[in-house]
Amino acid sequence: MPRPFAFEQLSLLATNDEEREKLLEIGSAEGIDLYHDYIYREKRGWWEVLSDFKSLHVPLDRLVALLPRLQPRAFSIASPPPDSPNPTTNFASTSNTANNAQQQQRQVSSLLELCVAVVEYKTRYGRSKRGVCSSWLASCAPSTSHGSSLVPIWISPGTFPRAVVANQASPVVCIGPGTGVAPMRSILLARANCRVAAAASAHPPPPPLQSAATMPPPPPPPDMLFFGCRHAAKDFLFGDDFQKLATPQQQQLVTPLALHCAFSRDEVSSKGGRCYVTHRVKEAGAAVWGALAAGGAVLVAGSAGQMPKDVHAALLEV
Repeated sequence: MPRPFAFEQLSLLATNDEEREKLLEIGSAEGIDLYHDYIYREKRGWWEVLSDFKSLHVPLDRLVALLPRLQPRAFSIASPPPDSPNPTTNFASTSNTANNAQQQQRQVSSLLELCVAVVEYKTRYGRSKRGVCSSWLASCAPSTSHGSSLVPIWISPGTFPRAVVANQASPVVCIGPGTGVAPMRSILLARANCRVAAAASAHPPPPPLQSAATMPPPPPPPDMLFFGCRHAAKDFLFGDDFQKLATPQQQQLVTPLALHCAFSRDEVSSKGGRCYVTHRVKEAGAAVWGALAAGGAVLVAGSAGQMPKDVHAALLEV
């Protein structure tokens, strides 16, 4: 979006006196309210400004000097890290031999998966708007034998502490509505793959009969995922993966994921309104408290608006 100083520069290039004065007013300190109404309420960009002020004739070199660089977009990686066992392994099957498990653990995946929502909406006056990066990614052709799309990327460390994510002795409570579920998928798949590989490679003999006094401590509570979206049939991102993780595994080598979903347009909360992840957190309060008491960590990702505050309030209520 054009900044206020850009309107001052554009006013020098307008040939119509009325348009010149309007551009100066929008770019002035006194016209900040007008600037917000004109730019932010309608999400106007450079194309709309140049179209609205017909007398503007901006040379290409001046336009390039005024245009700011596009800011890079950051998306959470949805696939497990490359140093975890091969994420293509079928984690729902634990009947592999020790040799197969070791071979699979040595495999490193070069696949990097993202979860990107294409931004498309209409302003209050009916202007159609599209996200620059998400729309471009959606337009990229999938790789085929005839060619592929080149997408420049960089990878930076995530915000979740690696030690917490890698600690298999304690559960994680993942709360990720919408595309915020992307890093949760990466974490939960990596943890499940590590557990399957470790259990299969160890291949321990049947334990001897033990008295109650010498029985080993019970396993930690399961990992938990609270996911929310509008419609289960349309918006359940990575639903097949999470449902597999939530299925009791063969020989009980892997503790099933405790999956809690809130579909706001399909379900009604206990209080009669729409159902969100915060409702599911409160409903599973005893299990959440048990996970935290076992040394578990809470991981939250998604909207930076009201959702984190509501989740925090729900956790305090638990």
